[in-house]
This record gives sequence, structure tokens and C-alpha cells, in this order.
Amino acid sequence: MNPRHTTYAQIAQVLLRYMNPQDARWLYFVIVCCAVLTAAGGGIATQWGVAALIRSVIGLVIFCLQFFGVYAFTALMRLNHPVASRLVPGYVPALRRTALAIWLGVCLVTGLAGMLEGVSLGAFFLYVFMAGATMLLISAPLRWPVQWVLFLVGLVWFLRHSVELFASGPLHVLVMNKMAALAVAMLVFGAMGWLVTRLIAEKGSSYASMFSRFLGMQQSERVVDKPDALLPNNKFGIWYKAYTRAAHWARLPWQSYASYVLANPKPGATNTVARAELGFGALVHWVTQSSFSIGFMALLAVGWWIHPALLVEHGASTLPITAFHVGLVSVLCAATSVLYIGDVMLRTCGEQKLMLLLPGMPQGNALSRILAARHLRQALAAWPLATAWALVLPYPDSVADYVAAFCWGTLPLVPFVVQDWASMRPPQAGRALLTLVLTMLVPLSALAALRWLHIPIGLLAGIAVVAFLLVLQIRWSRLARFSQAFPVGRRAENF
Repeated sequence: MNPRHTTYAQIAQVLLRYMNPQDARWLYFVIVCCAVLTAAGGGIATQWGVAALIRSVIGLVIFCLQFFGVYAFTALMRLNHPVASRLVPGYVPALRRTALAIWLGVCLVTGLAGMLEGVSLGAFFLYVFMAGATMLLISAPLRWPVQWVLFLVGLVWFLRHSVELFASGPLHVLVMNKMAALAVAMLVFGAMGWLVTRLIAEKGSSYASMFSRFLGMQQSERVVDKPDALLPNNKFGIWYKAYTRAAHWARLPWQSYASYVLANPKPGATNTVARAELGFGALVHWVTQSSFSIGFMALLAVGWWIHPALLVEHGASTLPITAFHVGLVSVLCAATSVLYIGDVMLRTCGEQKLMLLLPGMPQGNALSRILAARHLRQALAAWPLATAWALVLPYPDSVADYVAAFCWGTLPLVPFVVQDWASMRPPQAGRALLTLVLTMLVPLSALAALRWLHIPIGLLAGIAVVAFLLVLQIRWSRLARFSQAFPVGRRAENF
């Protein structure tokens, strides 16, 4: 039998096609950026020396291995189709063995890479265990979202009470006994391996019916005046009723604005595009973005005024967990509308064909320029709204510099909202992961410059502004060569 026709060879070919090396320009760009960042962190910072450069390279290799493992798990779960899983003999076991082999291989290579630093055998097992736990922790929510959330809650509780728990008799004896601790670690590692095989469901995706019911519950987001009778409050529990009521109240500013704009049309292409944008729904509109951000700021300010200890500890500095929650919610309120624009525009191609028939609707490159200006204005408003609270909280001096560096590092990403909508392709997990790595690489570069190169925060802010203007000039100059934005994705290449 030809080895290329075996089960595992065919699975490997599918994984290779899923990674799509023919369209890997962004992958190569990300690898080059990671290499440059690694060299800058370990080589340019002279106080580190050659040993630190080697550690940086090893850390980059370990990070890439974790990324590859999660990427492969995503591809294998997509292959876990219900029809093939039920009808093809040995299909599910083959996928499970492949997932387990990839997981064990990445764990072992990570441990060996860690040993290049001259660590002990115990550290080798620690590297192996942490690599396996990291990949499983990232991949598990794709298969068990509810159980994953419950596990994180339990893990946070355990970490907060770890001192008291380890001070107790049984756990203290277990930790002090090396053989017992090693046996427990091996048992947990074996359990993680078993969970990796369970990522592949026995009969394929068991969540198809649940997703269908959820999509059936969703109401159209593009109805401006939705009467309360359309909200299916009588068919669901109290939590869904509360959610629909809160969502209805949250859309009230957008509904008021939409009613005013539709009732008072004005001549001009800009007003026509503004009325057409209402067809994209409330979530991606600038009114919703502004109302959410301003409402969150007002709520936080009132809470801070009523209870000053809400954001600070002993009146000195912000608690780390509080800063994380405040920063996360402020980013969600301000940036969700911008990040969701691409998905909504892909799903409304049919409506966009009708929008082009509106009287006064601009055509060709004029439409692309007006849309680019509106999206850029919305993204520029999202950046200060998302970073305002993160920058004004009373951090310790050492932490404040890092927070400011991370916030300024996100500024050069704003001009990327200007893009060729006609060539936009449907989302794919691989490109999404690469985009996530790229977007995290830019602010992490700012952190690296602050930490390793000791660049002042003022100079770093100036560099961020210059980089923002440079990227904006490049994206805006390419706008003249873009095709008409509507309908989105009509010139996308097949993949």
C-alpha cells in the first residue's frame, strides 16, 4: 500500500492544506516580526548578552510550538464532521490518535527546548507539563465552553486560597513527598492526554442543534423600530427576558438617531451613506459605540465618587484585578463596534446591492473613500475611549509605564480599518489566529522597547504617532486603487 494513501498521511495532507502555505504571506511577515523582536530584545539590549539572546530564541520557539498545537487541534475538530464520524470506520480513533500524537510531540519538543538552557530534569518535566496544560487550556473552550468557564472559576478560587490549602495537613504532606507529588503530576498529565483525545467527539459535533436553536432565537438587528411584542419574552426564562430587555434599552439611542436621520434626509453623498449604514444594525454604529463608552465612564465615575475604595487599595494604587476588569470592559465598549464591522458587512451583501440603488448613493472610488473616512473616524474615537480609563487609574509608577506603553503600542493598528472591502474574504480560523498574533505583536514591541531598550515613555508615544501617520498615509494612498466597496467580497479569491 502506498504510504501516501494511509489514514494518517491523508490527515497530515489535510492539515497542510488547512494551513494554506500558498497564501502564507502574513505568516511569513509575522515570523520575520517575531525574529526581529527577539533579536531586539536579546541582541540590541547589550546588558543581556548572548545567553539572553539564546533564551529569547528558545522562548520564541516554545511560543510557536504552542501556536502550532492549537492550530492543529482547530483543524482536527473541523474534520470531526458528524457524517464522517458516524459512517467512516476508524475515523474518530484516527483523529484522536493524531491529536494525542501532536500534543505529546509538542510537549516533548518544548521540554527539550527548555533543556537547552541547562535546566535540570525536574525542569524538563515542568516544561512538558506546562506546555500540555497551555495547549489544552486554549483549545478546551472550542469543545466544552461551559465546563471551561467553570474550571477557570475553580482555578481562580484555588489560586486565591492556595496558601491556606497547602498549609493544611494532607496537601502539605503531598507536596513535601516528592514521589507522591510526581505520581499526582503524572496522573494529571495522563488525564490531560485523555481530554485531548476527547476534543474529537465520538459522533461529530454534538452542538449543531443547540446552535440552530440559538440562531432561531436571534431577532433581526436591522429593524429600527422594533415593538416590544416582537421580543419573545413568553418563550424563555427570566435570564433571557432580562437580556432582551437590557438589549432593547441599549439600542434606544441608536433607534432615536436612526428615526431622526430617516425622517430628515439631506442632500449629499455623505448623508446618503449615513442613512445606508443604518442597515448594518446597531452594534457597529458609532452611536452605540459612543453611548456604551460614555455610559460605562459615567457609571464608573459615579461608583468611584460614592465608594472611593472601589478602584484603589488603601488610597494608593489600583488593584491588578480591578485594573484588568476596567480595561477589558472599556475596550469592549469602545472597540467592539469597530472589530465587528467586517463580519456585518460580509453578512449584508444582499442589502448592499439595494443600497447602491438609493438616490444620491456615491459609486466607485467615491463610495470607498466615504466609507474609509467614516470607519477611520470611528476607530480614532474608539482608541481614546478604550484607553482613557486604563491610563488615568492610579497605578504604581512601574506599572503605569507599561500600561501606557501598551496603549500607545495599539495606536499604529488604527489605520488598518481602511481596507479593500471588495476583495475581503470570508473569515477563516487560520487567518484569524495570524491576525491576532500580528495585533498583539505591535503593542508587545512597545513593551519590549520600554523594558529592554529603556526608551522614555514620551519618546515611545512620539514613535507611535509617527508610525500611525506613516501607516495611515500608506493605507490612504492605496485607497485610490481599491474597487468599489459594495457589495463586499465580490472580488475575493477562492480558497
